[in-house]
Amino acid sequence: MLENKQIKKITVIDDYPTILSDSYEFNRLRKHSNYNLVINRTRPKSPNETLEICADSDTVIVSHTSTNIDNPLLESVSQDLRHIAIWGTAMDHVNISSASSAAFAGSFGMGVTGGLYSIDTDGTETLRDSGNKTNKSISEDVAIPEIFVEYVSDNGAAFGLTYIPAEEIGNKSRTDSNSDGDSGTYKAAAEIDNHVMAYVDVPVYSALYVTGGLSRTTIVTNESLNSGSSYANQDVWGYTLGLGVKGDVPLGDGLYYKLAATYTDFESYESTAAGSASNKINADVEATALKLSLGYKF
Repeated sequence: MLENKQIKKITVIDDYPTILSDSYEFNRLRKHSNYNLVINRTRPKSPNETLEICADSDTVIVSHTSTNIDNPLLESVSQDLRHIAIWGTAMDHVNISSASSAAFAGSFGMGVTGGLYSIDTDGTETLRDSGNKTNKSISEDVAIPEIFVEYVSDNGAAFGLTYIPAEEIGNKSRTDSNSDGDSGTYKAAAEIDNHVMAYVDVPVYSALYVTGGLSRTTIVTNESLNSGSSYANQDVWGYTLGLGVKGDVPLGDGLYYKLAATYTDFESYESTAAGSASNKINADVEATALKLSLGYKF
């Protein structure tokens, strides 16, 4: 995490041919005696040499586009490095996303997520008296909001918690007769309530990361059955796997985004109806999602 500490060392890593050290702006820097100003008047010949030149620097100045500041170098550089200054307008030679992530390593983040979910539920109802089975498959496309908090470690991995208040997983109805011969409408509906997931984001390359999570949620049944029976709510576990990209938003300091595609699978829900019918149901729920998150690091 960035701290308000005094700059002790500024290093120009590639001032050859000379374009910076003889400039008016650089002469103004020389007048300040409260930090060490180092000028390297050659071009680094390798990433290792660039790393050695940057050693113990609070700020490095890159004056030529032939000097690359890439992700592997940023992962190896000293934690003292807090600023990278680019002399000029071109920025293709500096991995801005990785530099920003490195600057905020060891920080906390929180934000909101909007997810487009495709939820698939496969259910089977087994009748107590006859043993006959009725199979149903339901697909629902829904937009679901989330909130999250996370900690970003020094190596860029993030450990967090996300919370979803509720999400419907489907509803179906049919007209049928009960054991007494009375016809009526059977409506079965369910939602996932108080969905909490602990997750980890692991950086793979540059802005790309893989994510995995373990969740706990309650399947809430909202059925209206002609038999007068009802099914119990049940807590289930689930796991999530996904792939995404993340980076900083240029609108303000500390803002960042995450875009990820995920797959979630919950353990099976099984219940026997309470009431005269005592039928049994079994349901499997899985979801794929495309999520866009906006967060703030502090």
